[in-house]
Amino acid sequence: MVVAAGGYPGSYNTGDEIYGLPQQEVADGKVFHAGTKLSDDQRVVTNGGRVLCVTALGDSVAQAQQRAYQLLTDIRWDGSLAVAISAGAPSNVKRLTAKFRQQRFARNA
Repeated sequence: MVVAAGGYPGSYNTGDEIYGLPQQEVADGKVFHAGTKLSDDQRVVTNGGRVLCVTALGDSVAQAQQRAYQLLTDIRWDGSLAVAISAGAPSNVKRLTAKFRQQRFARNA
């Protein structure tokens, strides 16, 4: 799940404080910082269009997706916009897996 600043990909605000970031490591999830920075008073603030990426692990794509959404529920700032990039994940995973298998077998033949 990519979380972008409101207005992205056009003009967007920077310097908005981000609230609700995990204060410790999460067992099956991870928040990757992209468009963030520490302000002079040590607050995490926005500093780009694509601000965060929230990921998670699970026994299935659906479970991983749910865990990512759960991790995201507390993270917020003025004008944030969450974009689910995994909406087509189940079909894409099958298609890409088949493609990679074909390429691997073609090289080994």
